[in-house]
Amino acid sequence: MMNAETFATIYTVFLFVSIIIASLMFVFAWRDRHNTGMMPFMVLIIGEILWMLFYALQESDFIHPASQPYLWSKLTYLGIVMVPASFLVWSASFTHHYDRVTPFIISLLFIEPILFNIVIWTDPWHGWFSGTFTTNGQLGIAFWIHTLYSYTLLFIGAIMQVLHFLRAQPNYRLQAFVVMMSLPISSVFNLISLAYLEELKLDFSPVGFLVVGAIMSYVQLRHRLFDILPVARHKVMDEILDGVVVLDNEDRIIDMNPAARRMLGADMKTSHGQLAEKAIPVWDELTRNSSGQENSTIDFIIEGDVRRHIALTLSIMFKKRTKSGGKLILLRDITDRKKAEEELKTLITNLQNALIEIKTLKGIVPICANFKKIRDDEGFWEQVEAYVSKHTDAQFSHSICPDCLEKLYPEYQDERRDDLKQ
Repeated sequence: MMNAETFATIYTVFLFVSIIIASLMFVFAWRDRHNTGMMPFMVLIIGEILWMLFYALQESDFIHPASQPYLWSKLTYLGIVMVPASFLVWSASFTHHYDRVTPFIISLLFIEPILFNIVIWTDPWHGWFSGTFTTNGQLGIAFWIHTLYSYTLLFIGAIMQVLHFLRAQPNYRLQAFVVMMSLPISSVFNLISLAYLEELKLDFSPVGFLVVGAIMSYVQLRHRLFDILPVARHKVMDEILDGVVVLDNEDRIIDMNPAARRMLGADMKTSHGQLAEKAIPVWDELTRNSSGQENSTIDFIIEGDVRRHIALTLSIMFKKRTKSGGKLILLRDITDRKKAEEELKTLITNLQNALIEIKTLKGIVPICANFKKIRDDEGFWEQVEAYVSKHTDAQFSHSICPDCLEKLYPEYQDERRDDLKQ
């Protein structure tokens, strides 16, 4: 059976291998350092690397200065203090509460790590960290305050992840569950350390938190979690004015944003998993028109308190070039556009009719040689002024010309001549 010394040697080698793995994780994270959540993730990895490095040196026979017998043990806390705070900030990013992590909050999170490391390196003068460890194995009050503070931050981060998992959409719950379970998994290594402390005298906590980092790295780097989950869906899907419906390969609804629910009068709880043909009124017609096409569009009307015109666009999503990954439906309320189109059609019709009537005056106009009446398009005879007023904006004021005055009213014409002579 393997003795404790051999196991400690193997564990030390494993720690150095883990350091290499963590360093590779940091390199890959550095490439996407501008993405949301990457900075706290990289800080956590740096903390893990320092923690494992100095702990491995402590357990190895590399260097143990006689004047500083606990040198490597003290240096491990340079990395240990980074882990809880970075885990909390990363959890805030993951649960889309990153906007609450202000520069002021970040500065507060620096206080405890700095003060605690000062206490560690000045411990020979006050003993707040070591306490009576050399006599009865009891560490000082500074250690327990740090432990309480660290587990409080970890607990807050874990609660945020649990609440996020409970609120997550069904198609996101697996990813949320994997992240949520990372901290409990790391706690298992801590429990193993406590259970076999007397026999092995080894701390497996660094490996436990490396597992946390590995899960975070896999989810964030492999699946681009922050590109699709917290910010994108919360800000785009929930606040976009257009309706968005996501279908799986069997045409079942797996996601629907609030705008789509309002347009279709659907409820997410009852519509999730429902066939599209039951939720979308024109589904049958849409599928007939879209046969063999990647994109198709159809307009339809939803009757209700207000009659609304909806433009629906169906797009096929591909995982690969030929393999379908489901369907995406976009719904846009075009009621105002339809009203504007109808008003424009009415205006154009009126203008065309007016132009036709105006053009009538440019052609041959039948007029009576005697009474000077005009015959309209329907064969009726009208006075000239009535016909012109009807087909133009002109108005008439009646008077009498000198020739007609002399012909019709000669006596007035004679009086007018006498007046002019005088």
